[in-house]
Amino acid sequence: MEAGIQETHAVIVSDNVNNLSSVARGFARKLAVEPASIEQSDYALSLADGLTDAQYVEIVGLVSRLTNIDIVARGVGVEPLSLPKPATGKPSGERSAVAIEEGAWVATVPAGKRGGEAAKTLYGGAMMPFIIRALSLLPAETRDHLELEQAQYLPLHRFAEFDYQHHEGLTRPQVEVIAGRVSVLNDCFY
Repeated sequence: MEAGIQETHAVIVSDNVNNLSSVARGFARKLAVEPASIEQSDYALSLADGLTDAQYVEIVGLVSRLTNIDIVARGVGVEPLSLPKPATGKPSGERSAVAIEEGAWVATVPAGKRGGEAAKTLYGGAMMPFIIRALSLLPAETRDHLELEQAQYLPLHRFAEFDYQHHEGLTRPQVEVIAGRVSVLNDCFY
């Protein structure tokens, strides 16, 4: 397998998904299979083709969590979890009223004092890097991301505690080396 490219058979974005536009399916497929190839022009094209910034964020959040869980399952040698049957209804539509353009592709909730109560609720009021704020246009996506991150990495409120040991047998520096290596192998630009 080429570094940074997932196997195409691992993609679960079916062309038979009801009520999902071809733009959404195409972007989800590319994000799952070739995440390193996504550029700001892909974002702009998705918007020009009818995706909203909120739909874009929701797809990024959902696909990244599902891909993450599948890769962890593969890594520890267990079968990936089956997806539940799709539920009817619409996403909550909860969009942060304080998200602003901060230099990322989508508006984000600023960290610290600039983000006010919204930042305090999402991040505990602490300063957070863009990797944490990336999905904050939709607070529910941020909460879902942080729930997975807390289980696999460390609790958010411990982020700046460099001597904190979340997993037995791995020190924080060892966890960071592993995270850095995985990021390199996946061509992560963070």
